[in-house]
Amino acid sequence: MAADAFLWEHVTVQNDGWSDVSIALISSGGLRSSIPAGEIKLNDITTVMPFSDTVDLVELRGHHLLEVLERSVEEYDLIILPGFFLQYSGLRVTYDVSRPAGNRVASVDVLCSYCPIPFYEPLDLENVYKIVVQSYLIEGGDGYTMIAENMISHKTGRKDSEIMSSYLEQHSPVAPRLEGRIIIIGETSTAPSLRVQRIIIMLLFVIQWFIN
Repeated sequence: MAADAFLWEHVTVQNDGWSDVSIALISSGGLRSSIPAGEIKLNDITTVMPFSDTVDLVELRGHHLLEVLERSVEEYDLIILPGFFLQYSGLRVTYDVSRPAGNRVASVDVLCSYCPIPFYEPLDLENVYKIVVQSYLIEGGDGYTMIAENMISHKTGRKDSEIMSSYLEQHSPVAPRLEGRIIIIGETSTAPSLRVQRIIIMLLFVIQWFIN
């Protein structure tokens, strides 16, 4: 829902389409808690978004957006998702995590802009896309240095908590739902994740230290 709110903030109706921007990205680590069902207060929003990031608008070519999406699953963990795993609006991405890091994006569909009725179409690697993204990521946070290095333009926006508050005022009641924006294939629950393997190795060292 946060990514939807960020996209809503920047949507501008055009004569030849529903909007000139149709993509929003947010890192999972930028959301510090969840909000239970019921009345949402300002304190709930600032608890979820405590960092006062601005929600900015950048332009990137499709192949650089693909780099961003590859970074999202570079260290994918079946048990615990890293903070840099992306949530988004305006994208449908299939990841194959059985592939090596850097080549895990199996497909990307993008919500069209400059189209009368929004629909999803395959990512065009050479096309320039307007993308809504947190200032933290633009600054290279969580390893997303490719954004600042390759962005064609950059416009600073309002703080994330302010946008979320405005969105809820306009759209309440809200009911987030699963929409198939992120599909993960190639997972295996039979083999321990890299994180689990590291924990096991650490425990073995501790046990060995006590024995000695």
